[in-house]
Amino acid sequence: MHRDFLAAATLLVAAAPATAGAQRGAPTISPVAVPASLATLEFTGSSLIWVDDSTLALLDNDAKQFVTAEIRHGTLRRHGREGSGPGEFRAPVFLLARDGEVLVDDITTRRISRFDRKRRFIASVPTPGATLQLLGWSGDRVRIAWTSFMPGGGPTISDIDLTGGAAFERFQVLARDPSLASPMPGGAGNSAFLAVAPGPRGSIVVGSPRPYRITVFDSAGRPLHRFGRDLPPVFRTPAEIDAMVTRSGRMLAGAPVNAEQRGNLAARLRETLGKEPKPHFPWMGGIVVDQTGGVWVLTTRGSNRTDFDVFSAAGDFRGTVTTPGRVVSFTIRGSHLAVLAERTEGDDEGFQGIDLYRIARP
Repeated sequence: MHRDFLAAATLLVAAAPATAGAQRGAPTISPVAVPASLATLEFTGSSLIWVDDSTLALLDNDAKQFVTAEIRHGTLRRHGREGSGPGEFRAPVFLLARDGEVLVDDITTRRISRFDRKRRFIASVPTPGATLQLLGWSGDRVRIAWTSFMPGGGPTISDIDLTGGAAFERFQVLARDPSLASPMPGGAGNSAFLAVAPGPRGSIVVGSPRPYRITVFDSAGRPLHRFGRDLPPVFRTPAEIDAMVTRSGRMLAGAPVNAEQRGNLAARLRETLGKEPKPHFPWMGGIVVDQTGGVWVLTTRGSNRTDFDVFSAAGDFRGTVTTPGRVVSFTIRGSHLAVLAERTEGDDEGFQGIDLYRIARP
């Protein structure tokens, strides 16, 4: 799925105070008020990012647009539209911002679209595969993590020229650290999906969700740190399976498949989800690195709350930070944590909203 620096607004966004785990060294967080228009959204969102100190951006999965949210006054503005033409999206999944400009990755059309500071469309370039994350943007090149479903493919880090579209491979993740491999059910190769996040000084953090293993690579692909947690497997509840099948159906709405194919895919997904232990964290947006190099992991534990596991830059486990609701996406800028959360109680149950917290580090 999931905030900065505000004059006082009208609504306190946490129904209960957020707390840090008891483990020594964990950060603590305190809620910050946001306008009512952000506390309860009228659409289903994902891929929350900071654009600047006072602006967030996220995707509207229903309208196939990206939305900018001004957090002082709660102003929401929409950009792009559904379609396959210039500046249009079929299934946008990732956002990246730099100096007010925004990149939008569309997993169906397999292209990255660029918008200027006024959110005007500039151009699109193709991606070499299915994007796992947009990692960084320097000059006219964007660094991405992507994956191929072909034999011998798997997660790869590449740079893409935003002017001409040429892709330059940097390294293949599993070739540099095979311990991140996660076998698919039935032994049909390894999973193509890993959680990937940018770290400080060009480093790249990669997490394997089922074995809970994380590796920090330098920009050339050399492993710097390896860490994780040894936790027992957890299986999904029927309600969690229903929610995942529903979300998958929304994402397939723009894909070139008919109703019968969508139904077959949903049935297979439901069967698979019922047999497999769920990952310890999601591959999509499951890891964010803060300004100190600390690694925050969005776990799948809890039902009416969300636990973030926090590690130091060197991989030491610092503890757990807990927020209300089911966090869909989160982002950190400076000392502020912003989350896009699904409400799990009260009149807004089932709706999403943006919550903002101030981080205090020990």
